[in-house]
Amino acid sequence: MRRCCPPAPQWYGCVVRGLVPSIGSLLLLLGCLRGDLPRWPAEELEGGDLTGGDPAPRCTWSSFSTPVLLDGVNSSSQDWDPSLSEDMLELFFSSTRGGGLGENDLYRATRVSVTDPFGEVENLTALNSSAIDSGPNLSADSLTLYFTSTRSGYSTVYRATRAAPAAPFGAPVELHGVVDLLSFEIVEADVSRDELRLYLHATTGAGSTLWLATRYDAAGEILGLQQLRELDGSGEEAFPCISADERTIYWSQCPGGGGPCDIWLAQRPDSLARFGAPRPLDEVNSVSNEDDPDISADGSVLLFSSNRPGSSNDDLWLTRRECR
Repeated sequence: MRRCCPPAPQWYGCVVRGLVPSIGSLLLLLGCLRGDLPRWPAEELEGGDLTGGDPAPRCTWSSFSTPVLLDGVNSSSQDWDPSLSEDMLELFFSSTRGGGLGENDLYRATRVSVTDPFGEVENLTALNSSAIDSGPNLSADSLTLYFTSTRSGYSTVYRATRAAPAAPFGAPVELHGVVDLLSFEIVEADVSRDELRLYLHATTGAGSTLWLATRYDAAGEILGLQQLRELDGSGEEAFPCISADERTIYWSQCPGGGGPCDIWLAQRPDSLARFGAPRPLDEVNSVSNEDDPDISADGSVLLFSSNRPGSSNDDLWLTRRECR
């Protein structure tokens, strides 16, 4: 059961899911009511590095190539939400294909080298439920899978861990914290390399928007939350994907009232600044639907879902670019 409480000064409104689960959550609720919950807006981040440093120097990139279907994984059903491992040898995605546990399930495929097609697709039965399980995003060390699920009656973030990339995942657990106090549902969460920041696609009665969630511990609760208002457009923003250096964010921009979505991006000079002006990724977009972008760790490969000509439904597509 959800109970709404009035918005506090400089906060976004709050909600409690059933009983408060912990003393920490109670303190967060009190902070919500007082309006002094921890947040890290861009102007407050300038004095410190919460990213652990940015990775390798930026490239001068070529344009993305003409997209092609991703070999070996698509079905006649809806296939979406791709997520590549850092070495690009493991692929996670969600699908409505038959034989699953619920309406939408999580799947995995692997390959021996980046030049090979992905092999047999495996249903992640240990993680799936009879509800909607979607939006998988793998951590940089390949040991934690974040995804969203409606198994608790609302859509929110879960995480599952494994001891090694070849090991099975353990039971998923719900991610708690400030997200428990807000009156929206989380449809997707992409995670930073250090797992201290999650870029969220949240839905409310007013539509879909993008948010940044922050924490001090990669296994801890969410403590800070802010809407990425600089990315607001004329429609709905969905399915964010952050680059490894956190300087570029990709997402799906969908017109209000329906219609095909396109992939958009915004950039910033460093990982603590506000994002600059959003723009469409025209070299990849078409008159059809483009959704669910996922950029590889090295920035050379972009996966996405689309129903463009050549698709059997919503299929996974791939495009490449070169670092010059």
